[in-house]
Amino acid sequence: MPAATKRAEVTGELRKLIEKSGQLPAQPSALGYLLRALDDAESDAHELTAAIERFPPIAARLISLANSAWSAPAEPIMDVEHACIHLGSRLVRTASMSMAVMAPFNIARCNGFASESFWCNTFLIAASAERVSTSAGIDEELSASTARTAGLLHNLGLLWLADKVPEPTARAIANVHDDGTDLNTSLRSFCGTDACEVGGLLGRSWQLPDELVVAMEYHDNPQYDGIGWQYAAVVGGVAGIVDTVTRGSEEQVTDKNLDRLGVSQSTREDVLADVAAKLDDTLELTRTLRL
Repeated sequence: MPAATKRAEVTGELRKLIEKSGQLPAQPSALGYLLRALDDAESDAHELTAAIERFPPIAARLISLANSAWSAPAEPIMDVEHACIHLGSRLVRTASMSMAVMAPFNIARCNGFASESFWCNTFLIAASAERVSTSAGIDEELSASTARTAGLLHNLGLLWLADKVPEPTARAIANVHDDGTDLNTSLRSFCGTDACEVGGLLGRSWQLPDELVVAMEYHDNPQYDGIGWQYAAVVGGVAGIVDTVTRGSEEQVTDKNLDRLGVSQSTREDVLADVAAKLDDTLELTRTLRL
C-alpha cells in the first residue's frame, strides 16, 4: 500500500477517534508562556523566577522538589529563586514544562500507563537530544534548547491516548510487553492511530513551532525529509539510545536518524554511557515530581 494512502487511512481513523473521545485539549495556559520565557539558556535565576511565579502550582512544586530528599539541600529552601539556584536552570526548565504539559491529561484512566517510566525516558531523551545537537562533527546546525524541548514534548500523543481512549491504549501497551511489538505498531492495531499521528495533530492545534510539531509527528520516521527534519531525527535517534539502555541491551548503537545527522559512533557510545549513568537518578526524580 502506498505510504500516502496508508497515512490517509490512519488520519481518517484518528478523526473518528477524536470525534468519539472528545476534542483535543486547549494548550495549557502555562506552556506557551514558559516555552517563550524559558527558551533562553542564558536566563539567570531571577529571570526564571519571574516566569515561574506567574504559575503558583508549578512554583510550589519546584520548591517542594528543591526541599526533597532527592535534592538534599543544606538548609530549607523557602522561595522560587533559591529553588532555581539550587536545582539549576536545565532542571527548572524541564520540570516546569513537564508540569505544564501534564495539566490537560488524566492518565490515571489508563491502567497500563507507567508514568514514572514515561517521564524518566522523556527526561533522558530531552537531555540527550540537547547533547547530540551540539556534538562535534554533526552535519546539521541545531538549536540545543529547541532540541531539548523537542525531546521533552515528542511523545505527548501517548498522553492524549492514555487519557481519551484508556482501555485500547492499555491493551496496546500490554501487547508490547507480551510479544515485543513496538508501541506505535501496537497502538495502530488497538487504537486505529499512533502516538506520532496524535502528537502532530496536538502540536498543530496548540500552534507550537514547526520544529517541535515535526519532532512530535516524525521522530519515528527516518525517511521524513521535510521542514525541521533534523529535530525529528535527533529525537528519534536518541530515543533509540534511551530504549537500548532501559531494555538492558548491550547491542551497538546504530540508527538511520543518527547516520543522517553525521553523529559519530563515539558520540553515540558516550551518550549511551551518560544515559546509563543517569538512569537511576532520573527515575528517582520522576518519582519525586509525581507527574
